[in-house]
Amino acid sequence: MTTPKTTSEPQMSKVLYLLLVIAMVLAGSSSIPSGVVHTQVVPELLRVHGPDPDLVGIRDAAFSGQVLAVLARPSPAVFVFEPEGNTRKWGALGEGPAELANPQSIVWVHGDLLIFDFDLRKIASFDVEGLLRSTRPISGLVGGLAYSAGDTLITRFTPAGARSAVRLRSSEEVKLLTMPPPPTVVLSAVGSPPLQTPPPYTGIGTWASLPCGGIVHWDGASDHLATFDPLGRAGETLPLPEDQYPVSAEDRRAWMASAVPSGDLAGRGDVFAALRGKVEGQVEFPSHFPVVLGLMGDPHGGAWVKRTRDPSIWTYVDGEGPQLTIRLPADRKLMAVSASELAARSRDSMGVEFIEVYRNPMESAGLCLP
Repeated sequence: MTTPKTTSEPQMSKVLYLLLVIAMVLAGSSSIPSGVVHTQVVPELLRVHGPDPDLVGIRDAAFSGQVLAVLARPSPAVFVFEPEGNTRKWGALGEGPAELANPQSIVWVHGDLLIFDFDLRKIASFDVEGLLRSTRPISGLVGGLAYSAGDTLITRFTPAGARSAVRLRSSEEVKLLTMPPPPTVVLSAVGSPPLQTPPPYTGIGTWASLPCGGIVHWDGASDHLATFDPLGRAGETLPLPEDQYPVSAEDRRAWMASAVPSGDLAGRGDVFAALRGKVEGQVEFPSHFPVVLGLMGDPHGGAWVKRTRDPSIWTYVDGEGPQLTIRLPADRKLMAVSASELAARSRDSMGVEFIEVYRNPMESAGLCLP
């Protein structure tokens, strides 16, 4: 096992980076579409974690109070950032019980960290210093990992593409809800194999854990979110915003650029080269984004809803409907939410990754009880 390290971030680099981020926030704060009628907020930047030469390939993050765990590409795989600036980092690449090969998700459970590794098909539990507590094998097609009021939650996939939110308890699995396979279109061109992909910017059912217990779910079409308690029983609904963001020409180009895989695929070369550039005439783009492109639960009882292709725009909704919309600096990806803070991944022009921590604008609201 790799010995945990404790470091202190370079203060001058941090100050310069803070100034750059503040300038970007001020420059981008007026670009929220005027059709959004609820309150618009640019969150306060509290601190920046990085740069760190080992912090590469950030995949997930989770808060325990103000302590932030970040999952990256091993090795090391885990970074534990304290608000005072100290960092622990650990996690070795390999296939042993305490090693990780392709970690995807991380959550806190009573001061320990659960990590789901896709390649090794396991959920491993570590203490904050990186000492292995236990492992649990996970078979089948699984994606994601969440924790909610005593329950470990995962997403299960069927070969046909249907997805289920599943609760794990001991050796038991309890299905909380099932979502049908997303719609697909088939792209084709002479000299290329056909490619099946979801249509651009289409509403697809999704779910997220609620820190106070249960889950929140969007079915891909409704004007509200549904909530379910830990036993899968329906709870209150959370009305969604009525406004929708328009799909721009840049959004269409971005989708086409990302829809067709490029490069050498399994030693067969660039098999989709003939298809690239012929995508536009084979799909129909919507005029607006669906009202939900992503979900994240909040300890204040509601949920954050991703609104556009730009990962920096999110709206908080609760039982009374939309409360406010935040806009982080451009291209920031929201990774984790706590009662008082939001964590986002960013990259500079050289591709160096950082974690930025912002004030959660809902922190003055009352917390729900588990």
